[in-house]
Amino acid sequence: MSFVNSLQNQLLVELALRPKEEEIERLPPLLLKRLENLADSIIAFNDRFGHIVDLLNYPQSILLYPNGEVDLERTIAKLQGCMCKLDFFILAIYTGTVIDKMKLFLGLSSEQQDDLWDLLQTDGFLCVGTSAIINVDLRALMDKVPSALQKCIEFEAVSTLEDILRRIEYPTEQEVKDLLEGIELEHSNRRIRDILVSFHQSAV
Repeated sequence: MSFVNSLQNQLLVELALRPKEEEIERLPPLLLKRLENLADSIIAFNDRFGHIVDLLNYPQSILLYPNGEVDLERTIAKLQGCMCKLDFFILAIYTGTVIDKMKLFLGLSSEQQDDLWDLLQTDGFLCVGTSAIINVDLRALMDKVPSALQKCIEFEAVSTLEDILRRIEYPTEQEVKDLLEGIELEHSNRRIRDILVSFHQSAV
């Protein structure tokens, strides 16, 4: 990325997080469109993950695609060095970013693992996602798995979806039917579609 593009992105992030009308009005149409895309992208991020991290506190970690939208994978990679380990572990599960989540889990202090355990009692998605990472047989959590799958699809948390379905080995036709009830296999995200179709075909 050129120095000029880097400065433009920094300006857009600052305006998206702390809008200044007089500066926004002076933007050329192309930058204004990128700013609109960025603002919409930040709103979507906050709607999904704002309970875990407030991007307003980490403007230097926000990286963009050329069209102005937040580059989720690269932004999360930057956030790893800024957030506390427990919050980042939770964010990794919710976003389904490609990272060694077991390594993140093992890096938690005993106090953080205790705090995580408390959270697992009330957050079904986090409970299922964490259990999949530490190789718990998810058949013991079948009441929570369908809603966790729905959230994976809603958040496009691809690697978390893979983690969960991988821990349901040799599913019966009835288990597949119950778990995928209400879920469209023809998802617009090709990776999600491939994972769902593969699981659907794995019934024994």
